[in-house]
Parts: sequence; C-alpha cells; structure tokens
Amino acid sequence: MNPLAQLSRRFTFNEALLDRITADFEDGDWLARPGEGNHAQWLLGHLAATRRWALREMGQTSEHEPWEQHFGMGARPTPLSDDIAPAMLREVFVKTGQVLAQHLATLDDAAVAAPFRKFPDGSNTLSGGLHFLHFHESYHLGQIGLIRRLVGRPGAV
Repeated sequence: MNPLAQLSRRFTFNEALLDRITADFEDGDWLARPGEGNHAQWLLGHLAATRRWALREMGQTSEHEPWEQHFGMGARPTPLSDDIAPAMLREVFVKTGQVLAQHLATLDDAAVAAPFRKFPDGSNTLSGGLHFLHFHESYHLGQIGLIRRLVGRPGAV
C-alpha cells in the first residue's frame, strides 16, 4: 500500500471542505476582515501558492506564477492581491491538489523517508513535511470557517 494514501485523501477532503465553507460566499465575504487577520481570499491564495510551492519542492513543476508573490508567508493583503479572483485561486487549489494526489500515489517508503526541508514541527523528511503542510492547510481552512461565522453565515460543518 502507498505510504501516503491516507494523507492524499485528506488533501482531497480539504478541497471538499473549502467548497462547503465558501459555497454561499458573496463577493464581500471574501474580503471581510473582522479583525487583524487575513481575509478569506488571501488565505485561499496562500493555500494555493503553498500547494504550488510543495510541488516545486518535489520537482513536479518549476514554473512560478506572478500572483504567488502576494500570498507568501509573512505577506499581507494588498490592493493588488485583493484583485485576484477567488474563483481562480480555488481552481488552482483544486488542480494543484490533483497533481499532488497523483504524485503522492507514486511514492514508496524510501521516497517518503527521504530528507526534506525542516518544518516548524521538527519534521525533516518528505512524509513529515507533507503531513505538516496538511496541518497548515487545515489550520487556514479553519480560519476561513471562522470568518464565515463572523460575517454572519451559518455553520457549515
């Protein structure tokens, strides 16, 4: 059995979760900032850019899209980033997730144990890094779910 099959399913689940928590969003909901944090559109851009980064780190793509510069770690929403359509960011998130799932299906035990960059949780293997990235993704989806409630939408989960 593929060592990351379950993790692959969890990344796919996050795509369905994103759809569920944003299905009834109106344009203003995406840019609402009911506090000092980032808004939902920026969070989605950050997640799409992070998935693309992970694929580049694993050698699955080399291209870097200009819009990604607006959503890196430590970046904040700007008028330029706010102008990027959530529908496009969602499409990239899902398509990148499909490539990620296909790549994870090809990995064996040796590949997932290979050294990878060190992450804040201390992991430094490909498997550990991908598990951390899933945690990171789920954390930010939770923030979008919280924004959903703060803009007056009912719970979605």
